[in-house]
Amino acid sequence: MRRVLFAGALAVSGLAFLAAVVPARALVIAPPPGPVRAAKAEVIVVGRIIAIEEKDVSAPQFPKAPQNVNYRIAVVTVSEAIKGAKDMKTIRLGFIPPPQAGNGKPPFIRPGIGRFNVNFTVGQDGMFFLTKHHQENFYTAPMYFDFVNGENPNFKNEVRQAKLAVKIGNNPQAALKSKDNEERFFAAAMLIDKYRPFVGPQAKTEAIPAEESKLILTALLNADWKQGPGFGQFHPFQLFNRLGPKEGWNQPQGKIEDIYDAAKEWLRKNADSYRIQRIIGGGTTGPNVGPGPIRLPKLEPKN
Repeated sequence: MRRVLFAGALAVSGLAFLAAVVPARALVIAPPPGPVRAAKAEVIVVGRIIAIEEKDVSAPQFPKAPQNVNYRIAVVTVSEAIKGAKDMKTIRLGFIPPPQAGNGKPPFIRPGIGRFNVNFTVGQDGMFFLTKHHQENFYTAPMYFDFVNGENPNFKNEVRQAKLAVKIGNNPQAALKSKDNEERFFAAAMLIDKYRPFVGPQAKTEAIPAEESKLILTALLNADWKQGPGFGQFHPFQLFNRLGPKEGWNQPQGKIEDIYDAAKEWLRKNADSYRIQRIIGGGTTGPNVGPGPIRLPKLEPKN
């Protein structure tokens, strides 16, 4: 029988997407899920690039950078403001243009500079996750996943989810009591991502309130476990694995559907008694931007 690995499907779908947006030799950096991007962005807009300014701007890429880089400035006209762009009609978007080859030689790409940027051009439509440059009067969309092209077949859903993430991000605890399953799942995802960052073995923890813990676990239980393992999305099983040690949980072997069913059964039995442990310090390994650890089911021999 054919068996499917969750993370295998995740990798395949992700690499297919990345092939269209980053150089083939580039190291792939997985995008953070939509709610995380929405929470970290200062400004989110839907708009179109209507012009590229004639003069580039020389500026440091980050505070105290040893040297400046050249930013090309795109002018974005705002058709819809989703976050932090009240009354803004246009936005100056700075991006690092790709290096140009010369004298028959391939371009030199300095490590860390513009490697994952989008090369913006006039006429591009889409959704922009923007951050104000720390020194100059323009915004940046520093990574390829900070721009969702309007031609993306999933574009309308990406916009809808960004709006939902902004709405819920203001008060995720309240959203856990929403009548809408998707809103409850978004809230649970955002809180798990906040409470359970990736940490080393010496991390210190404390239990969150019992009622909140139960609401989060119930939201996971009632989420859509049949959704595909989308690139840059939260999946209930991914979040289930982020919870940490769980007494009585032994992941079965076999089909991924059986593993999901076992996880949901554990949630059903333990939602009242299990307390999610919030990380409060010690051993943090890095920024919380990607998927949590996934315990993979073992492949069974084909019949």
